[in-house]
Amino acid sequence: MSITLKLGAPVLQAVTGGQEEVQVADASTLKDVLKRLEAHFPGVGQYLYDNSGELKSTYDVYINGKGIDPVALSAKVIDGDEVTVTMFFCFPRSG
Repeated sequence: MSITLKLGAPVLQAVTGGQEEVQVADASTLKDVLKRLEAHFPGVGQYLYDNSGELKSTYDVYINGKGIDPVALSAKVIDGDEVTVTMFFCFPRSG
């Protein structure tokens, strides 16, 4: 099994050659998922992280449709999960 990573941010899709969905294996945290994305698409990290190594505040993250607020790279994921990364202005914030 794997984790489905959905890229709802156009800038990320540009780096992945237009892919809106990527399958990621061997990840137990959001940080692991994003590291696997970086391994497949070198350079994507510059769009994801701020100078302190945290996910940029322009992104929202959902795990199985539930918003992670505040976004924590330590958020747990398991096989079969769906992780969506989008820019907060692409879709309305829930809450």
